[in-house]
This record gives sequence, structure tokens and C-alpha cells, in this order.
Amino acid sequence: MRLYPTEDVRPVTDFRNHAAEILAQVKTTKRPVVITQKGKSAAVLVDAEHYERQQELLELLQKIAKGVKAAEEGRLIPHAQVMREVEEWLSE
Repeated sequence: MRLYPTEDVRPVTDFRNHAAEILAQVKTTKRPVVITQKGKSAAVLVDAEHYERQQELLELLQKIAKGVKAAEEGRLIPHAQVMREVEEWLSE
């Protein structure tokens, strides 16, 4: 997702005065808006659906990293055992 500085970077006073318009922009374009304060980035406003997807992806990546670490430490479960446990779980 590309950020357009002329459209997607707004000072906090602009946000305060035009919040509904800026929210509509985020919802329509699906691009984040960077809110600045005293000329520096202070916050990023993102579409709610995009935020939810980011959180889901972050959770998945954390689980993958945890699995990789477990594998590196030799903490593995044989495939046959996993399949047995899944079949038992599904039959409940």
C-alpha cells in the first residue's frame, strides 16, 4: 500500500478540524493517514479492516516463530501422534 505524502500526511490541527473527512478518506482509499504534531509523525490512522488483518497476520507470524524456535530446540511431535490427536479431537 503506497502512501501519498501530499494526501496522506496531515497535521493534528487539520485532523481536529476535519476528522470526519479524513476518516472517510481512510475508509475510501484504504491507505493510512499519518498525523503529525509539531512537524513530526505522531500517529497513524488506518482502516479498521486493515488493522484487523494486520493483527491476525502478526499473531500468525508470532506462532510460526514460536514453532521454529521449538523445532530448533528439538521440541517436535511426530506426525503420526499429531494425526491421532487431531482425529480424537474431531471425533469428540
